[in-house]
Amino acid sequence: MNNSLVHVLVTAANNGNLDAQLGNSMLTSIKTGNAITTALVIAMFIYLFVKLNIKFIVRQFTIIIFTIFTPIACRTLDYQ
Repeated sequence: MNNSLVHVLVTAANNGNLDAQLGNSMLTSIKTGNAITTALVIAMFIYLFVKLNIKFIVRQFTIIIFTIFTPIACRTLDYQ
């Protein structure tokens, strides 16, 4: 399954249509046969997308803080 997914992503990236497969068209192409169910499925995907992005934003700030303050903490410990 992993090999198939990697193959699909590499093929899509080389063809230039990776955004078409993973972008906004992915959400708009969801069809369940019922308008309310479709809206709920799309809302769940949007919730997961926002939740994942918030986690990565917090992670990036944490890495920035560690990168900035680690040399300061090491320098402070040298003087003690």
